[in-house]
Amino acid sequence: MINLKLDDPEAAERHELDLATVKRRTVRGVVTLIIRNQLSTLITVAGFALLSAKFRENEIGTYILVSAVIDIFTYFSDVGLAAALVQKKTTPTLQEFRSSFTLQQLLVTTSVVAIFLLSPFVRQWNHLQPTQMTLLYALAFSFWLVSFKSIPSVMLERKLEFQKIVLVALLETAVFNFLLVLLAYQGFGLNSYTVAVLGRAFVGVTALYLISPWQVGLSFKFSNLKSLFRFGVPYQVNSLIALIKDRLTIVFLGGIIGPGAIGFAGWAERNANQVLRAFMDPVNTVTFPAYSRLQDDRAELGRTVSKSLFFITALVFPVVITMAILAPWVLMLIPVYLHWSPALAALDFYIINAMWAAISTHLTNVLNSIGKIKWNTYLMLFWTALTWLLIPSLALKFGYTGMAIGTAIVGCTSFIPIILVRREVPFSLAGVFKVLVSSAFLGIVLVLGRFILPVSWISLFTIGLAGTAVYLLSIYVLTEGMVVTEAKTLLLLIRKHEAKKA
Repeated sequence: MINLKLDDPEAAERHELDLATVKRRTVRGVVTLIIRNQLSTLITVAGFALLSAKFRENEIGTYILVSAVIDIFTYFSDVGLAAALVQKKTTPTLQEFRSSFTLQQLLVTTSVVAIFLLSPFVRQWNHLQPTQMTLLYALAFSFWLVSFKSIPSVMLERKLEFQKIVLVALLETAVFNFLLVLLAYQGFGLNSYTVAVLGRAFVGVTALYLISPWQVGLSFKFSNLKSLFRFGVPYQVNSLIALIKDRLTIVFLGGIIGPGAIGFAGWAERNANQVLRAFMDPVNTVTFPAYSRLQDDRAELGRTVSKSLFFITALVFPVVITMAILAPWVLMLIPVYLHWSPALAALDFYIINAMWAAISTHLTNVLNSIGKIKWNTYLMLFWTALTWLLIPSLALKFGYTGMAIGTAIVGCTSFIPIILVRREVPFSLAGVFKVLVSSAFLGIVLVLGRFILPVSWISLFTIGLAGTAVYLLSIYVLTEGMVVTEAKTLLLLIRKHEAKKA
């Protein structure tokens, strides 16, 4: 079991992390998570690439629709207690953990029962077949099973031990993609998803409890949860608004434009956001608890936010710009993917949204970590209203491309979080502008290469290499070598960490 006595507040307080430890573990955690997350991303990208060659838009669209239904019910399985436990300044007691766990299981079980009761309506609205309904039920069960990961994950996040979280996530990703691709190529069709989601759930829960066991128990004391509700409920309200904005929109449109159109939009959005998720998810995982502990030192927090934004955009911007420009060539060079070419226009619009999201998602995370939950609530209300105003009407007129256009328009309003965060935290966007200029040079090289050279693998490699060289050189010149200095610092921290482990 865990070594720390969670029901002993004095012992727990002695284990709280000081500022130096937070900074050290934050930097080390971000770098380690990003490095290890790349393997997970490679597995996911490879799996999706193989799946895109085998499946058509209807199969992928169905999975997206059914997953969106489960995501809607997932909201009702939590009242923001997990985030509140992470954000809590003092170490939670064992009773607080057990009370949170008990309430969560009650909500999860209720949600799963609701899924089964409402499944006939879901089937009728989205015209789902028996195989598709089996996938819905499998996702519902896996959702119940995965809820057991909540408390062990919170414990690891509070100690900033993100390497262990990534290890479990990597294992889940490997199992899911291996089963999915293997069964898809064996002719199991949509049932491949069913087996894969169940396998991922079982493996993930088992692995996490082996790494981070805790004294599981049922208990409910409202006094243990009262303080957590102050943060958790507003946090969950934001989740509900995001749910209405994103997942409910997909379910609604699925009954209108059909799973095939959702499949094209999902393919484009998945490819556009894959790079963003690869870097944004680990950074946000690390920085939320770290920023929470730095919230009383706004100067230090501002410097940390500035560096985080620089590195996120430096990694995301050049990759998505390269994807937008060279994607048509890739489809032509690999004919098995040509059936996805109608979604290329949608891909460009989703990439615009991804670039804005690289900044706004991180800044809304900052607002959460410093306790400005209501500001995020107002933001989410605005974005949700704009989403429902634009996307359904554009989708009805332009199909899945209209969905992408609406998403890009909503994304362009992401300058608002910049204004809000700067009122509280003195961060700088100078690094982001330098990345944007360097990415523009990269784009110019790629566009010129496409016009000059013929379509071939040699041309693709040459253009990519030239663009990368121009980008790295320009980012080095514009930052006056700062990027190299920071990279050396990060590598030194990693080596020290590995030496201590040895």
